[in-house]
Amino acid sequence: MLKKRFLICTFAALLALLAALLPLGISASDDGVIRETVDLSRPKKDVVGEGYVWKNIDETLKLSGLELHTDDDYGIRLVKGATVELSGKNYISAKKAAIACQGSVTFTGDGSLTLVSEDGIMSYSTENSTVITVRSGSITIEAQSCGIRCESGSVILSGGITDIAVADGYSLFARELALADCELTANAPAHASGTLRVTAAALDIRHDKRTRIAVRLRVELDI
Repeated sequence: MLKKRFLICTFAALLALLAALLPLGISASDDGVIRETVDLSRPKKDVVGEGYVWKNIDETLKLSGLELHTDDDYGIRLVKGATVELSGKNYISAKKAAIACQGSVTFTGDGSLTLVSEDGIMSYSTENSTVITVRSGSITIEAQSCGIRCESGSVILSGGITDIAVADGYSLFARELALADCELTANAPAHASGTLRVTAAALDIRHDKRTRIAVRLRVELDI
């Protein structure tokens, strides 16, 4: 009897340990759509969910066929220094920001990402070393206020295709802007309180209202 109880307790303990080690993600509804915030602001281990995989060792979020529609403030919250790797078609809609970052974030991959929210991508870090970087992939943003916002730091588009449509606000808003070897299409002005640097970039930025220009704006063109 004692041996049987010992075996049962040991088996239960193993199941509990296995459950603790397994990556747990936000569950999707029957149609495969996630309807709440995916919070990766304090990840402790790998996480797997419908259309996404978080690798904690290299702080990389791999999106592949993600469908996230939520009425929450944020679609995805990311830890400082994360990389988002795009594969296939991905879609995120939320109230305040589709993707909100604690600090810097980098977008790579050969997939596409559509973001619908008040702000498409935003970092709420106050450090001036914060950088939002798009290196590759195709990103489409439908925003109410701002496409990509990094008020204290920099936004760097160094590759890929970025298409931003804003209802009333800015396409890009940062202290420093750097556009190089990228394609950017936007219907709203880009704002830099410091420096705007353009190098071999294809730009189409149009605005049907009075253009807003930062007083301290310095533009550098490398041709």
